[in-house]
Amino acid sequence: MMARVLRTELRRSSALWTAIALVVLGAAMLYPVVDAWGGRWMPLALWQREYLFVLWPMALGAGAWQARRESRAKVGELFGATPRPRWQRVAPTAGAMAVAMVAGYLGMFAAGAVSVVPSAGYFPLGLLPVVAVGALSVVAAVVLGLAIGRMAPSAFTPPALAVGGLVLLITLPLAFDSAGDDVPGALLLSPVLYRPDDDFVTVAASAHLAQVLWLVALLAAGFLFYAAVQWRTRALAAVPAVLGAVVALAVAPGAEADVTVPDLAARKQVCTSDAPKVCVAAVHASALEDLRGPGQKALTILAAKLPLAPTSVAESPTLWLYEDSRPQPAGTLLVDLEIDASGGAAEPQRDLLWQLLDGAGTRRCANTVNDYWPARLAAAAWLMGEPPPARMADSGGQARKLWDALGQLPADEQRARVAALRTAALACATTDLAGVLTRGSAPR
Repeated sequence: MMARVLRTELRRSSALWTAIALVVLGAAMLYPVVDAWGGRWMPLALWQREYLFVLWPMALGAGAWQARRESRAKVGELFGATPRPRWQRVAPTAGAMAVAMVAGYLGMFAAGAVSVVPSAGYFPLGLLPVVAVGALSVVAAVVLGLAIGRMAPSAFTPPALAVGGLVLLITLPLAFDSAGDDVPGALLLSPVLYRPDDDFVTVAASAHLAQVLWLVALLAAGFLFYAAVQWRTRALAAVPAVLGAVVALAVAPGAEADVTVPDLAARKQVCTSDAPKVCVAAVHASALEDLRGPGQKALTILAAKLPLAPTSVAESPTLWLYEDSRPQPAGTLLVDLEIDASGGAAEPQRDLLWQLLDGAGTRRCANTVNDYWPARLAAAAWLMGEPPPARMADSGGQARKLWDALGQLPADEQRARVAALRTAALACATTDLAGVLTRGSAPR
């Protein structure tokens, strides 16, 4: 019986059109930034969660619009005179809208998945709760919209809710940021999960748990308010929301940085079968062929021109660009990869080769003085045997000047100075790399 009523509600209510609108709007927001998530599952899910700042207010407004149906048809008194409990009568409407929200949210994800499936070789299990909690959030929003729309069945209520929800979700993070560390887990009360700019992390289980507890409590409060007849019952509907917020804050991560944890499976290395070995992280496995050629060529150049050259190339999931930079491994040429919309390397192969040879095969460190950029580029140009391109961070032609000066020295001295730069850069010490090229050794 209930299933038949639910099917009728799906056909006759605004549920179907709401689901279609969510899919269309979601896809229209995702694809302009496809370069940021294409070819990877977790970034797609996290971008979708970030766009909840638009989708959640939309669900609020859709619920309020649907709740006006009784008022528009002027059948409220007629239904109120029937002996059937109100919660039984409104449950199919709430269920239909909830099904529509889940279908629309999953449909939006499926629209994005079209660009991920052809190239993504790594499917993170941590993706599932990210998507599931996002779907739960829009269900909670639409039921809350039903409750508010029932109490204020004005034609202005749906747009007011949508605009108010949008303003709330935009300003909430700003308010919490201004409060500093006094509210470390409070951001998780927002359905929006701000994505980390990192393919090698996943969302912590405690963050999922906190959001689920809060959203379930909000959903329960919304339905109780929507189904209640007496004001006393409506007042009690706030109890689940208050308890849910308290419990959610108790189990939430202690700091915003703890919302994510390393994804060890994503960091696992996938390597070429031939030598010299070139490896990428599993999450970027589709870019291995793009890196193979430049990587092997860079190793060949370094082996021919410098002593103790690296013997393999590997993508590193961590950045050296922070204050406690540690020494880099001398035997492995580390690389940071940018991924394009198809899951491959975003840079052309020649640019990848320049990147690999930058700093004589080292990565940039945060605690090196500012004039290291031209020196690193000059060292790469020496290895390439051609002038440094001006487009590659050669401000004022400094790299070209260093390269010209280096070329005036005897061949053995050139090799010694580039080798000294590599040694200093590997150590990530506070070093004047330009001085290493001009003086021949790092200052003590």
